[in-house]
Amino acid sequence: MGFLDRLFKKEYNPNDRLSDRCEAVKKLKDQDKLIEILKTDNHEFVRKEAIYNITNQDIIIDVARNDESWVVRLNAVRIINDPNILAEIAKNDGDSQVYLKAIEKIDDEAILADIAKNAKENMACEKATSKITDETILIDILKNSKSGYAIEEAVKKIKNQDVLIDIVQNSQSEVLAREALSKITDESVLEDAVKNNPDKFARRDAISKITNLDVLHYAALNDEDHNVRLGAIEKISDDTVLWEVILNDSEEKVRKKAYEKTIKYTNFNQYISNSSNFYNEDLLEFEKLNYTTHSIYDLGDHDILIIDSEGNNYTSWDDYKSILYRIKRRIKNQIEKDERVNPWASGHDDSSFSDDIIFISENFKNKYELPRYEVNCEVVGHGLFLNPTTDRRTEKGVYSLCHLQSLKALVINDLNISNISNDHFDKCNAKTIYFNKSNLDGANKINFKNCENVFGLD
Repeated sequence: MGFLDRLFKKEYNPNDRLSDRCEAVKKLKDQDKLIEILKTDNHEFVRKEAIYNITNQDIIIDVARNDESWVVRLNAVRIINDPNILAEIAKNDGDSQVYLKAIEKIDDEAILADIAKNAKENMACEKATSKITDETILIDILKNSKSGYAIEEAVKKIKNQDVLIDIVQNSQSEVLAREALSKITDESVLEDAVKNNPDKFARRDAISKITNLDVLHYAALNDEDHNVRLGAIEKISDDTVLWEVILNDSEEKVRKKAYEKTIKYTNFNQYISNSSNFYNEDLLEFEKLNYTTHSIYDLGDHDILIIDSEGNNYTSWDDYKSILYRIKRRIKNQIEKDERVNPWASGHDDSSFSDDIIFISENFKNKYELPRYEVNCEVVGHGLFLNPTTDRRTEKGVYSLCHLQSLKALVINDLNISNISNDHFDKCNAKTIYFNKSNLDGANKINFKNCENVFGLD
């Protein structure tokens, strides 16, 4: 057939190519011919076009029920307006586009309820339920639908507190109980859920809505799920409870959250003596010698806390250097005067000074470089640097020799770096290192070969 023949051809011919048959059917009005095409043409696109020109509703309904192609059935559904026929299709058709289109065209909630309870496809049940607003009907679906999808959708829409409480207390489905619990406002029910509900997700939701401090304290101290404990801690301000969490909780992130919430530091020593999470023997001694900051984990406005073997507290390297420098100058002067050298003699302001540092706690918040804590280090400005051999002057000033041979414990606070390596701790002689509120990528791969105890790396 030539181009002009195809251009002006109007008659349907089953032997023509697909596009010609579709064009011919679009212009065809003969009902008998259209019905014959619906029964005999083997291509769904042709039958899809034919259905639009059919006027007999019985034929359209039969196509919607029985055509093998969902495309043709969908086009038939678009034409049907009888809600009962649409409901039948919605309950029985296996293709989602067909049954969802049928449900979309139904507004009668009683018919929608029938679909929700009896459709063979779960998605059809859920879609029908989603269109219902009558709570009585929704409760009926909750009790009688065979579809878990429809029941869950009904629970999402039900507001009746008695019904929701009954679901929480009696449903065998954790999903339904959790959904119902999320909508309950009765605090006594929520409190019971925190204490007794086996579903950790339900307890997490319940803890976010209760205000009873006794229940919050109970959850913070006893719940087996760390996220429930975290949720409780967010709402607690009692330092006694928070310190009990800090000292006894098994999860580092929970202890850290409680620590961040503490606002008082009175009677601090009563909390620390029995803790193995925050304090071993070295850290406990560090804390007891600390008379300057809130704690060795909270330096307040200070960047560093240094304690020497005599128990002296320093809050900057400059303070430490100035004393050490005065002693070294005194030694030099005594030598020049041919006096007996005794820098630690009584009667000097610095007589209790020791050049052996035994404890360091340093705050690295908003800092991005970690110094190398080595056995013998130069003290320059903020941090510690590599092995000096002499006391010398440079453009930076006096480098003071700092002996870390006796370092017992090192606390590193609020450090977040991504390039930590063995170099930072290879020569560190501290017996104990505690990383407090620090996030160190790759830190678990570091070989702390000279350290007996390393804490705080999750």
